[in-house]
Amino acid sequence: MVLDKCIEIHKKNNRFRFVNKEVLKEFLQSEFHEKINSKARKNEIEEIAYSYLSPKTVELFTSKLKNFGITRADIAEVYGISKYKATKLTENGSIAQVGEFWSSTSGLDLPYYIYSIPDVVALKVEVPKTQKCVEIEESDQNIAEALYLVNQSAKVSRDTKCRMYTEHRHTTCQAAKTRSNNLYGLKKSTINKLIKENRITKLGYNKSNSGMDYLALYTICDFSFHIPYCGDVPKDEIIGQLEEKTSAEKTRKTSLNFREAVTLLEKYCGVKTSDFKYWY
Repeated sequence: MVLDKCIEIHKKNNRFRFVNKEVLKEFLQSEFHEKINSKARKNEIEEIAYSYLSPKTVELFTSKLKNFGITRADIAEVYGISKYKATKLTENGSIAQVGEFWSSTSGLDLPYYIYSIPDVVALKVEVPKTQKCVEIEESDQNIAEALYLVNQSAKVSRDTKCRMYTEHRHTTCQAAKTRSNNLYGLKKSTINKLIKENRITKLGYNKSNSGMDYLALYTICDFSFHIPYCGDVPKDEIIGQLEEKTSAEKTRKTSLNFREAVTLLEKYCGVKTSDFKYWY
């Protein structure tokens, strides 16, 4: 049932954190005659509240308790729809907004808009059919395309990091840096495995645009990729210097999308993208 799903997600994401501690305490004492220690912590009061939350009491919680409800992201999870579609449902008046909660994260104030669970339950939403997952073959062509998509996306984050740094938006800068690190780490791990399996060809070395470091240039299926190289480079293998940063613009068509690319390379390497937290 949709109502059971709403309660399950409310609990999983602890949406009672949107409710003021004293308000929640007074509600439990008034409606359920619950005796709560004056020194009880907020998480203890939330646990008590969840012990009373059920399909039979949802209406009571909704009518009596300010900020009781679920978010747009929760609605998307309940129905298995996109956050964009969930946002459209909340904007067309189908679901009443019952409150909002502002959360400070890394110096940023972010709003959570809270919506009525009974209204969510009353919706008639066409749930998308689950698509059968098709495993993508670890062929040279697929891996090359996946590397290309991951590499270009890493460059986008690289450029975002630099731009956010100059604008002093350090939280976004750090997020872009982490994402870039993760994707570049996946790229390097993939190329190293391809080297071991003799599935990729080294063309030579380029000097970086700084002129201080070298980048090894590899090719597979008409795609080429650089990875940093530490060590002595034979002069006859130096094939030129890069004059500027390689562009993040996508210029090639691929049969894979970004998510498929990441999944394929993670499976091929036996790692998760989040395992990489460093500049390689």
